[in-house]
Amino acid sequence: MHGVVGKPPGAAVDAVATSKIMLLMLVAMTGVAPISLYMLVPALPRLATAFGRDISIAQMTVSLYMVGIALSQIVMGPLSDRFGRRPVLLAGLGLMTGNSYDLGVRVDDGNGHLVTSQSTTLAVGKANAAIVVDGYSIIYDGHSHVASGTPGRTS
Repeated sequence: MHGVVGKPPGAAVDAVATSKIMLLMLVAMTGVAPISLYMLVPALPRLATAFGRDISIAQMTVSLYMVGIALSQIVMGPLSDRFGRRPVLLAGLGLMTGNSYDLGVRVDDGNGHLVTSQSTTLAVGKANAAIVVDGYSIIYDGHSHVASGTPGRTS
């Protein structure tokens, strides 16, 4: 195997297992944004009913989510380059978890307002952008050496 010459025989097996786990993690990270959107769209009629609003107001949630994920990628990329992939990724995961919980609580208590829920959805989109940007960045960092002919970054 390439890259394990001169290492003990178990190192090749560990490297393959680690690369498979890393691949699964990267697939999960890049799939967070589409899966979030695919879960939101079918729930729009129920969301409108739960808040007692028109469906067109509830559909604005999808637009706000898309705006959040699009604009945040512009910010999250440089932050990820400056502070590292891990801190930005963990912050994005934390924000997404907290804001998703907040959305669930707002719908369950029956007293939530759709506007505040939409602002929380915008925040979830921003958090998803951090996760997606870092996923793509990690993939690029690991394979940028293919185009340049130099060893890939390991940080």
